[in-house]
Amino acid sequence: MIIDDPVATRADAEGAISRLVAGGFILAALAPLTSGETETLDRDTGRLLAQAGLAVPDGDEYRPSPGLAELLASPDQARFLNLLGNLRQMVTAASGVPGWSANDDQTLLAQGRASVAGTRLMLTTVIPGLPGLDSAIRAEGAAVLDIGVGAGGIAATLAGEFPGLRVVGIDVLDRAIRLATAQVEQAGVADRVELRLQDVAELTDDAAYEMIWLPGIFVPQQAVLAAIPRLHRALRPGGWLLVGALRDTDDPLWSAINRWRVVRDGGCPLTATEVIMELRQAGFTEITTPEVPRAAPALIAARRPLPQAAA
Repeated sequence: MIIDDPVATRADAEGAISRLVAGGFILAALAPLTSGETETLDRDTGRLLAQAGLAVPDGDEYRPSPGLAELLASPDQARFLNLLGNLRQMVTAASGVPGWSANDDQTLLAQGRASVAGTRLMLTTVIPGLPGLDSAIRAEGAAVLDIGVGAGGIAATLAGEFPGLRVVGIDVLDRAIRLATAQVEQAGVADRVELRLQDVAELTDDAAYEMIWLPGIFVPQQAVLAAIPRLHRALRPGGWLLVGALRDTDDPLWSAINRWRVVRDGGCPLTATEVIMELRQAGFTEITTPEVPRAAPALIAARRPLPQAAA
């Protein structure tokens, strides 16, 4: 909801807040559908979602509106919305306690599920489109670095998809390493996933990885800027760095929301354009911005150049 002019009276303020609260409950009713828990609507849920244009009557019942039904037909796309995780993060934000570490385990796990959905889309659309990457990470002995491993969903998914791949996951939160350990053990890939309690700004690996994932919106700006040259060195020549960053947007409301959330959680508020400038200065080439769902952060792909003789 965008308010063109500041509310002028107490009644205006009450009305604006009331509409925002209503929106929160609509999201709460919608969240189970986007997380894949159900595809059916009971009558009360249908009636509520119909008021938001997300459901339509079907006799005495309700069904998702055509646009919502199309979204739900692609579970990974729907999970990108991460409504449950966002609602949990809203509650934490309302408490006034800053920092990503203020979120509880269930919020970290919800964010992890959304990240897994993103990884699956990355496997089918992004990685095949980057020169040399798909074959490189399929090779026996290939390695990927997952920065901010969180609950371990990305690491477990990548290791499960590529039987010869070794994944290194790093995080600064003890709690994240604990959750990730449980995740990779449950997935049966613990023998190929190394988890480290480590700050990316202190990374010393040299020519070790075919791909590195850096979710910039969860990593402090100072650490991101310090890490970029280190990540260039950590990639093998021809390897790719994938970075999640704030979208460049002309929408003032979403620009303010996204920056507020990232800064509050201790992440890097640089936009994709600003991150690209840093990547160029560090020597990355073939920089591109693959298309991703609107609900996802901007994605930037950048390559450590191959030696001139091999190019």
